[in-house]
Amino acid sequence: MVRVSDGDTITVETREGTKIKVRLYGIDAPETDKKDHRTGKHLRPGQPFGDEAHHYLSVLIEGKTVRLEILEIDRYRRMVSVVWLDGRNINLEMIMAGLAEAYTEYLTQKPLRQRFLHSQEEARERRLGIWSQGGSYERPGDFRKRQKM
Repeated sequence: MVRVSDGDTITVETREGTKIKVRLYGIDAPETDKKDHRTGKHLRPGQPFGDEAHHYLSVLIEGKTVRLEILEIDRYRRMVSVVWLDGRNINLEMIMAGLAEAYTEYLTQKPLRQRFLHSQEEARERRLGIWSQGGSYERPGDFRKRQKM
């Protein structure tokens, strides 16, 4: 069973009831608005297409049974994984839809790197999602750095 946090982070519950926080390998999706869950207070704005990425990933996998291909554990103790549903690479589908970019800084698995970059180029050429913004597009990593300043 899956719950979607944003366009590149999910929580998976195992059959035994263990909850695992998962970062989708090799993608970086636009940031969503951050709110204090207790007070509802708006803490930080999101990026264009952040909500769309969250919604698209939710439609794809929320509440469904997925298979994780765990590649590493990140510094936040999340399982960095390729998420599979019925033989489909969900990470790749986010890139193909133009709702996440290939996270080149962490995309170290060669076959996946090539497929992700090729799919990103196709989405960019078709001006899908984040790529429809043209020159105003800001990478999620750059947006996060700017928000911390």
